[in-house]
Amino acid sequence: MERIYRDLSVYVRHDNDDHILATIGRAALDQPHDLSFYKP
Repeated sequence: MERIYRDLSVYVRHDNDDHILATIGRAALDQPHDLSFYKP
């Protein structure tokens, strides 16, 4: 049970990395992107 909880808690904390990287890439390419959490 502890291992499942640990794995899920780490996943929840780091789940947003792909979205952040995609937003940075879109901003660099001057494509529309979500500015709600990322301000260059």
